[in-house]
Amino acid sequence: MILKARGFNAGYPRRPMLLPPDTDPKYAQLKAEFEEAVEAIKQV
Repeated sequence: MILKARGFNAGYPRRPMLLPPDTDPKYAQLKAEFEEAVEAIKQV
């Protein structure tokens, strides 16, 4: 492929998505929202 020969790699290798550490307050907020969503689904 010509683009690869020119050094274009389309962003590969891609890095995995990084989650915040467990002590991060944003993580606690996301976890609470996720648990609320799961409870709402269970009630349906």
